[in-house]
Amino acid sequence: MEPRSCQVLKDAPILFTRNKNTKAQVLPDFAGDLKLLLNHIRIKNEDDQILYLTYLVTCFIPSIPHAVLV
Repeated sequence: MEPRSCQVLKDAPILFTRNKNTKAQVLPDFAGDLKLLLNHIRIKNEDDQILYLTYLVTCFIPSIPHAVLV
């Protein structure tokens, strides 16, 4: 992952092992649209929708302070 892009490597430098009870990890959809999540949540105000989507994205960044969702 880089600041403006993300890609899946065929020959990753880290070895992941899988046993017979596990399946391969699902590949990410890089063309996804976060706004589709808003179809499942009642947030009418557009500003609040933007804040919520920003909150969700920042939840995946471990080394920053996180807001509290109220």
